[in-house]
Amino acid sequence: MLQKFMDYLCKIDHGIVGICFLTVVGMYSRCCDLHYPNSVTFDEVHYGSVTTLYSSQRFHIDKQPPLFRLLLFNLFPNYFSNVSMWENIGKDFPDQFSPQAIRLLPAILGTLLIPTAYGVVLKLGFTVEAALLAAILVTFDNALVIQSRFMVADSLQLILVLLSIFFAVIKSWFCFVLSSIFIGLAMSVHLSSLALWIVIIMLALSKAWEICTDRKVSLAHGFGKGCLYIVSSILVPIFVLLMCTTVHLKSVNLSGPHDILMSSTFQASLDGGLKSNGSIVKYGSVIRLRATGDIPPYGSCYLNSIAQIYPLTHEDGRGSSGQQVVGCSYKASSWNVLHPTNFGSQNMEVRDGDFILLIHSNTNGTLNTHDVAAPVSKYKQEVSCVNLNEMHSPKMQTWKVHVVNTNGNKAWKNLHSKVLFEHVNTGFYLVVTGNTLPEWGLGSLEVATEGLDETGDCATEWNAETIPSSKKTSSYKIIHETFNNVVEYLVVLHCDMIDAIHLCSCRR
Repeated sequence: MLQKFMDYLCKIDHGIVGICFLTVVGMYSRCCDLHYPNSVTFDEVHYGSVTTLYSSQRFHIDKQPPLFRLLLFNLFPNYFSNVSMWENIGKDFPDQFSPQAIRLLPAILGTLLIPTAYGVVLKLGFTVEAALLAAILVTFDNALVIQSRFMVADSLQLILVLLSIFFAVIKSWFCFVLSSIFIGLAMSVHLSSLALWIVIIMLALSKAWEICTDRKVSLAHGFGKGCLYIVSSILVPIFVLLMCTTVHLKSVNLSGPHDILMSSTFQASLDGGLKSNGSIVKYGSVIRLRATGDIPPYGSCYLNSIAQIYPLTHEDGRGSSGQQVVGCSYKASSWNVLHPTNFGSQNMEVRDGDFILLIHSNTNGTLNTHDVAAPVSKYKQEVSCVNLNEMHSPKMQTWKVHVVNTNGNKAWKNLHSKVLFEHVNTGFYLVVTGNTLPEWGLGSLEVATEGLDETGDCATEWNAETIPSSKKTSSYKIIHETFNNVVEYLVVLHCDMIDAIHLCSCRR
């Protein structure tokens, strides 16, 4: 009897026994007492507060792609209907909400890392002992244990990365497609997975070369199969990332606090945001003017005016008494587009080379510039607003419209056209200098005028934004706009990540 038992033990795969034991240990260390602490911790504040924005469907941007937050909101919608619950670190969970439920998903994923790491090492051709060593390191790594016990995205990203590696080393095109899907999902959780995507593409090139140089298959068959590997490694992850981003944008289709970071065209796609009041700006239109491009430190800049005047005397002795015209990051008040001589020419299209007056809606001041130094940039001219009734010459407040991206059509298109404004009397162009005004300017950006050849890094191009009712669009246009919005969102997301990395490196 004893001999039979010993023979049975010898037949057991010790690798399977070892990995099962380690998985049980890992499950205990990651899933036990998830209710402690019964309060919101570090990154849970971030993930929780951002995920609550899905409940209001308001557009928002986070530093990373949205897959983890989408999973949280769709699995536990009740947890993210209460914004106040995620406001501060250390705030206790309400009695009706147990932290165990929302922390269970990362805990399970963290547990699955153990057998997945074991399988990856075996697939790479190492011994069972090496695979068990890898599983032991994953099981008892303190950082992996901690991040698996809280509502953070690391466990999801790591399990997707390991699954991608696992299927990538299997000699099967179908498994390679699965690998590409998993790396696409990993990039939809965190953009740092882009590094592994490059490795997957290089592996696809290696497989394609191996197939093409195999004498057992024809050149045409080998070339076609090699192309399948390369194409799937590139297009499949991109498709998965685009789909996840599309789901995110469809879930937050209302105008929100972050849509100001996007282009006017993107904002027009949001419900309650900008809509095209016809495709052409006309005399009599009421518009907002936004400088195109990324303008530090806010990223966007709207032309605004306030009733306060510039300081009568600046620190260097210069002074002015004009009504302030500034650049601000929020959606500022609007401007009326009028003809400089024929105020009754309503509904006439404004085209490249036409002349206009810009009247501030709130103060009725007319946009003007004159031979007075700007508040911060001494070698540029100040921009201010004056009372229309006090005009001595129409040219003093008249601006000439230059449509930059005409594409054969010289009309000033709402949301799409990039426009330069040339002051007729001085020949100078309206710009945002990028300089922040002193304390009296309340953090606004300086707006000035200068010669076109001297603008340098200043923002000189503007586009118009209006807010009328929406109208039906064709299916093709909806698909085209959705694709453009997804690409723009990912570009902004990627630029934000680069800025964050640069900021961290500067602090070091």
